Amino acid sequence: MVIALCTKEKKPVPIKALFRAGKALVALERWKEAKDVVDRGKQLASEKDKKDWELMDKDIETGWRRVVERAERIRREKQGKFALQAAIEVRRPCDIRVMPKS
Repeated sequence: MVIALCTKEKKPVPIKALFRAGKALVALERWKEAKDVVDRGKQLASEKDKKDWELMDKDIETGWRRVVERAERIRREKQGKFALQAAIEVRRPCDIRVMPKS
């Protein structure tokens, strides 16, 4: 809210508000938005505060990597299931019916 008001009124955004917004976005796993906030915060941060921003940036990178790896794992699982089903269909005899014993 503070960030939006400051941006609307063309005032400088408080660094503390950016930091809190970044932490909240990381906690919500909204990685793209968090990365944007962290990049803006790094530009405004003093040298002693850069370490905190770098730590948050590493958290974002780790989280984003987890999202990408999960999506890739799901894609591979779906592809494997499809390949298995296709292999079963190819090997299954179509017209053979088992007659019950009399």
